[in-house]
Amino acid sequence: MTKKTDLESELANQSIALSRLCGLPEDEPVGVEGSFASVEQGEEESSFVVSALEKRLELRLAGEHERTAIRKTELAERACLPVITGNLSWGTANGFLPDLEEMRPNTAAGVRMELPLFTGFAIRSEKRAALAMQRAAGAERLDTDQQIRQEVRQSLNSLRASRQNIATTTLQVKQAELAAEHARTRYRNGLATALDLLDTEASLAEAELSNLQARYTLVMNTYALKRAAGEPLEPIQQPDQKTP
Repeated sequence: MTKKTDLESELANQSIALSRLCGLPEDEPVGVEGSFASVEQGEEESSFVVSALEKRLELRLAGEHERTAIRKTELAERACLPVITGNLSWGTANGFLPDLEEMRPNTAAGVRMELPLFTGFAIRSEKRAALAMQRAAGAERLDTDQQIRQEVRQSLNSLRASRQNIATTTLQVKQAELAAEHARTRYRNGLATALDLLDTEASLAEAELSNLQARYTLVMNTYALKRAAGEPLEPIQQPDQKTP
């Protein structure tokens, strides 16, 4: 019962993780169909990194923050420049002597120049704040870039480890099947006890379960790699799974 409880808990946790990777709502059940047969795919780290740097929204947002900080720095640099404004207006009005009812043209023009001489060091403070914001935005973009690259590398390592585990557990299943077949033959011939047969059958079931878990981990790591690379999380087509 303890083993069953642990497996049920792990299944529920894996379903939650799969829902997060696929972007499904929390209250929507995860329907997993098909087999967990592994599919060999090309694994060029550089291509996944390039895809992630182009498609990950976090890096785009960090880039926008950096560009905004650069614009604020440019505006702070121009705060000490003189500002020249001009205005021109034209219209008609009455109420002028000697004829108060006569409409006469009325034109007004003006030029204004503002030259900041002393602002209480406000401009200097704005420049420092803008430069600090620009450096922080640049550090954020660089940190996001490094995190994305790290996620891609870690996802690739996990995927490769999953395939190695599949190869190992597949070999264990073959060995367990061979041992179980020999145990059945010995049991039929009276050369082995029922306990020996049950031990080999249990070892076979354990090996098959380990292999299934390794295949499921491969699927999860494949989705994790797609998520790290910024690719859409489409269903993974298995060799023995028919497309409707």
